[in-house]
Amino acid sequence: GCRFIHSGGRVPTRRHLRTWGDVMRVRPWEGPADTTKMQQLAVRLWPRGPHAGGVGWEAAIEQLPGETVLADDGGRVAGWAGLSGGELVLHADPASAEAARTLVGWAVVAAGSQELTVAVFDGDEAVCFAVSEAGFVRRPDAEPVVGMFRAASPGRASLPAGYQIRSVR
Repeated sequence: GCRFIHSGGRVPTRRHLRTWGDVMRVRPWEGPADTTKMQQLAVRLWPRGPHAGGVGWEAAIEQLPGETVLADDGGRVAGWAGLSGGELVLHADPASAEAARTLVGWAVVAAGSQELTVAVFDGDEAVCFAVSEAGFVRRPDAEPVVGMFRAASPGRASLPAGYQIRSVR
């Protein structure tokens, strides 16, 4: 993944705001029921997004960004974003470019003239396109976004000679 930065003050184009109030509604996070919906999306995003357990843990210990909103597509969470100290956290359903654009538009307007940075996971083309389209630029000096990116496919362990795996009773 990589980090993008937005210098602030540039209002998003009408294209970014066109879904506000139409199909996609941006609303504040409202507690455990919303956390469950965010986790359901996280399951679909993993490993190219946050782990569902991490999303639940952040909510449980009150570590979600102070201003967290959801892109609500008729009762289904199509994405969520949060702002905290100039950092934008943004995750959207890859099948919903509208959610990514809408959340980026919300963030830029909400941040006003404040500089924003956002981490984008490798392979998250919808968010990458939305932040680029809104005027964010890739930070070449930024640390890479890290996470668990190994396939969870089954495989056989390769043990050194003389080692054995067995059950313990």
